[in-house]
Amino acid sequence: MEARLQDVLRQHTDEIATEWALRAHGSSDRYAKMPLSEVEQGARRMVGALITAVSVEDFHELYEVLQGVAEERAALGFVPSDVGRGLLIGCEVVLPVLQKSFADDAQQLVWSVARIERIMHRSITMLDQVFKDTEAAREMACLRAAAGRLNAVLGTLGYQCVAMDGDLVVLWQGPLEGACGDVVTGKPYPAEGRRMASRAALEQVARTGEAYLADEPLADGLLRATARRDEDGRLAEVVALYAIGQA
Repeated sequence: MEARLQDVLRQHTDEIATEWALRAHGSSDRYAKMPLSEVEQGARRMVGALITAVSVEDFHELYEVLQGVAEERAALGFVPSDVGRGLLIGCEVVLPVLQKSFADDAQQLVWSVARIERIMHRSITMLDQVFKDTEAAREMACLRAAAGRLNAVLGTLGYQCVAMDGDLVVLWQGPLEGACGDVVTGKPYPAEGRRMASRAALEQVARTGEAYLADEPLADGLLRATARRDEDGRLAEVVALYAIGQA
């Protein structure tokens, strides 16, 4: 049954992709603004992923196709419901092809319709996560770009930034890894020697959440430290700023 369904999808790929694209293109203003050829290209990729999913119910390729489509659509202002509607249109296009191809085999028809509907609804379920992953990746790229600009400014001004968790384990530092010498990413902030005064100041920031601002840099160059909290009000990071020449 799987092989017959795959054969039908392969034989009618052009027909399905063309009709799918035409209907999707007319389903919303956002789709209408896209070149029809791009919509058809996405539909053709979905048909290919459907063929794979039919064979072994391996949704890896389907997820990758959805991820690519989501990235393209999100960049154009689409929301998950727009793309979900497009997937349902695909299901509506495929079913008549199956009815015609398996008109003389009721068992094959029922099995094929059930398999396609299950895969398409699985696609819609996956779509929300795909959009979340895509948005998270875009936000991370923006954060990396912003961090790069900030590091460039800090380096030019002669400053080093160090972030720690609530236990003062170093999470990251920049712009120059190791500029603070014995302050090592992934290890606790040192508590001896010239780090003693800074350690006490950082512990106070972590404990109280109140910022620390030095009138003059401490012995290790600490200028200020602030607490960053998450959406639930819990301590996320203690971020400290140092004068690199003294760090």
